[in-house]
Amino acid sequence: MKPLSARSEALWVAAGHFSLLTGGLALVRVQTGLLEPSVYAHLALALTVFSFGQVAGFGGLNQAITRLYALAEQRRALAAYRSCVCKKYLQAAGACSAVLCVLAFVSALTGAATTALLVLSVLPYSLLNGALSALIAMGNAARCRPVGSGPGPISCCDT
Repeated sequence: MKPLSARSEALWVAAGHFSLLTGGLALVRVQTGLLEPSVYAHLALALTVFSFGQVAGFGGLNQAITRLYALAEQRRALAAYRSCVCKKYLQAAGACSAVLCVLAFVSALTGAATTALLVLSVLPYSLLNGALSALIAMGNAARCRPVGSGPGPISCCDT
């Protein structure tokens, strides 16, 4: 299979981002038409908490997964690398769960039971999405595609 050129890959990435933007705007339009303003506000709060959890809990982990894969492969330490990734994911998932549970508890104490339920409903989705993003980061790092545009392409898997 012929590798994609940088230009065609950039076009595919741009097309993907454009479709996400278009779909997101359409979804917001549908949700604002179907939901009551107070329900939509609770949904927006839950999604904000979810987004914060993803960035704070799993963003750095995914960057480390991508960055350190080549080093682990070069040193033939992929088993230790995968074990470390699993441990760090569980730590990030525990921290994210603790923050969401504390937020739900505080919401319940202040009389915002609906908000507490929404925050807790975000928890499983956040953990699953964090695991999926970690797997995607590892898969992207392991793709081993040619890199560079010099006289000879450099493979990320050359040792």
